[in-house]
Amino acid sequence: AETAAAGAFDAAPAVSEDDVTAYKSGKRFVVDAVMHAPVPPTLAWAVLTDFEHMTDFVPNLSFSRVTARQDALLTVHQKGTGRYGFFSADFESVREIHLVPLREIRSRGIGGNIRQVEA
Repeated sequence: AETAAAGAFDAAPAVSEDDVTAYKSGKRFVVDAVMHAPVPPTLAWAVLTDFEHMTDFVPNLSFSRVTARQDALLTVHQKGTGRYGFFSADFESVREIHLVPLREIRSRGIGGNIRQVEA
């Protein structure tokens, strides 16, 4: 029964090529993606907001900590290595994250070596 249930989650890709658009806008790169996760919304929310344990399941992260929390506003500090083919670069990110439970995660870069990030 476990195998059948696990197989049900493999039915559709999380991101189809038609659901991703990437382009350059001035000095910025914009990536717009629609992702589908065949899990209950509460489980998806729990994983997406588990910043303290992200190094356990995000392979390119070496450090992830919530450094401040005030209600639905978090400050998250992360470090890791971005890789694309033979290219790799270490990154450090400090982001302000505003949570609207089970609906929206807004992230804005406020420090680190990535110039500007909004998601």
